[in-house]
Amino acid sequence: MPTPDPFAIAGSIVIYQGSPQTVELGSNLASIGVTVTDVNGVRLANEQVLWSLTQLAATGEFWDGSVWTHAFQTTITNSVGQTTSPLTRATGSTGTWQGLCQCGSAPTVDVAWTVTNIAVAIPVLSSISLRSGNNQQAAINSTFANPLVARFYDQKGVAMPSLAVQMSVLAGAPAGVTFTNGATVVTGFTNSSGDFSANLKSGAVLGTATIRADGNPATAISNSFTATVINAANPTTIARSTGNGQTATVGNSFGAALVALVTNSLGQPLAGISVRFTAPGSGATCTLSGAATQTVVTNASGLATSAVPIASATTGSYSVVADIPATPAVPTVAFTFSNSSATAADPGPPLNYCTM
Repeated sequence: MPTPDPFAIAGSIVIYQGSPQTVELGSNLASIGVTVTDVNGVRLANEQVLWSLTQLAATGEFWDGSVWTHAFQTTITNSVGQTTSPLTRATGSTGTWQGLCQCGSAPTVDVAWTVTNIAVAIPVLSSISLRSGNNQQAAINSTFANPLVARFYDQKGVAMPSLAVQMSVLAGAPAGVTFTNGATVVTGFTNSSGDFSANLKSGAVLGTATIRADGNPATAISNSFTATVINAANPTTIARSTGNGQTATVGNSFGAALVALVTNSLGQPLAGISVRFTAPGSGATCTLSGAATQTVVTNASGLATSAVPIASATTGSYSVVADIPATPAVPTVAFTFSNSSATAADPGPPLNYCTM
């Protein structure tokens, strides 16, 4: 690239971005960018560029750092001969207008940029997002843990405060699924963030409900939550609590019992559930109360505790599997164990042996 001449004057100025453009009245323009070169085509750094506005009914205003004004503004090109417009907004009436860029070293070297002012679009509901509360579960005759929260947006993707909206429990929902006020439809207005929320409760019938969020009155724009009423007495998970990963010498007791935790789909512990612990039938294994299998019932904390296992006479690693016999669909969980060989006692030095 040729070396810039600090005494060169501008030979051309061209627009590289931002013209033409269309802007709503009162909104800021996208920045307009220009490139300045000298008569030899070398880009000019530190060139002053003057920006001016039309005086037509459709026009704009510059921000000078403290007020909006029609007065011309100046910017300086950077090291590659480029600069962008000062902050500008569309004002006056609708229509197309032009502004002008002039080079400070050669005011006759200029270029016009074009803007079309259009009327401000009336916000229209265009999309709804589900912010929280979707795909929840609740036990029968209880309140769902989290409120249903939807956010409403206009055609520009801007959240819409103070919008009249509604949520509705759709036909086909399990009987008794309503909002906490007992109604199947709630109405109101979005908050300052464009959100609307409502709390839901279940009835005595199992199943999944669909809850629609839309405008009020209803429009073609909507989005839907799902909420499922479950039997909270049904176990869905069995997990290791304590006792995993132990080692004992053959024929001896391990250090602790096996403890399994049983929960429902809400993550709540379940009492009164029979849990079966099963060790291998041969080889490296252990016994639980003298047998390879033991069944115990979970306590109020959902915990099932086996007898302390005793290692068999065979060394090796193995697993003891815990399952729920009454609910075979619940995945089993395995506790790992290892039987190690007994360490022989040190016989001491041989007879008639001495050290000096």
